[in-house]
Order: sequence, then C-alpha cells, then structure tokens
Amino acid sequence: EMESFQLAHIIEEAFDVCQPHLGHLNVRITLPVESVIILGKPRMLRRILDNILTNAGRYAQTMVEVGCQDLDEKIVITIEDDGPGIPTEDRERIFEPFVRLDQSRSRHSGGFGLGLSIAQKIARWHGGSLSADKSAMGGAKLCLELPISEDTQI
Repeated sequence: EMESFQLAHIIEEAFDVCQPHLGHLNVRITLPVESVIILGKPRMLRRILDNILTNAGRYAQTMVEVGCQDLDEKIVITIEDDGPGIPTEDRERIFEPFVRLDQSRSRHSGGFGLGLSIAQKIARWHGGSLSADKSAMGGAKLCLELPISEDTQI
C-alpha cells in the first residue's frame, strides 16, 4: 500500500544512513522549502536515495550536492558529485542489470551492478523517472523525478 509522507524526512534519513560513505566529503543538502508530500513507499524511495548517495560517496573527490526543485506537479531531486562522471554513451547503460562501468569493481569488491537498475524500476513504479547527466561540478548528476501528492495531509 502507498502512503503519504514528507520527502524531506526521507532525504534526511538517507543522508544519515549514508554518512559513513560521505564522511570525507563536503556535502551540501538543499531540502524543499515547503513540505513536499509524496505518495509512495518510503522504504523503497529511501532505497533509491541510499544507492545514489552511496555511489556519489564512492566516486566523488571532494563534494556531493543534493538538491530539490519543485516543478508544479513533480519534484526533482538531484544528486551531483565532482568525481569522474559517467560517459555520455553509458548514461542509459548504467540502468541495465549487471552493468558496472568501473572495471576495477567486481561482485567481490563492489556489488552486483543491480543498484541503479532497481532504483530506476522503483522510480517508474512510483510514476517517476531516474536519469543520469553531467554535473556542473564535472562528475555525475542523477535526477530523480517524482509526482507530488495532491493530498497535503499526512
């Protein structure tokens, strides 16, 4: 069952859980000014954010930025870093199961290559999307778009 919840709480929880991966970095989080209510499964949306934040912490050199932009009926959450980025030709491939762009990682050192594939499926299940682009900082920028709930009560 879907439930209404405040997006800011989920972002804060994800940040707290991922703090060990981000501890050495300068992290800037801009939460929505007003209470943005999302209809969905908080645990599943946290899984998306956990995955993206952990990846950002793994590849960033000095900085990770988390931002939220309210665009009428949807919210866009961006997570950017100043790491090596994702080559243009691979920005769709990273959402395919078992794809690992970093050749130094294997199942033994870095997972199965399923995290972003699962994250994209969860985003779509919530009526949203997950995409990759280049960050203004030079690294990766992942954009999670989610519909805002019409229900403003929790």
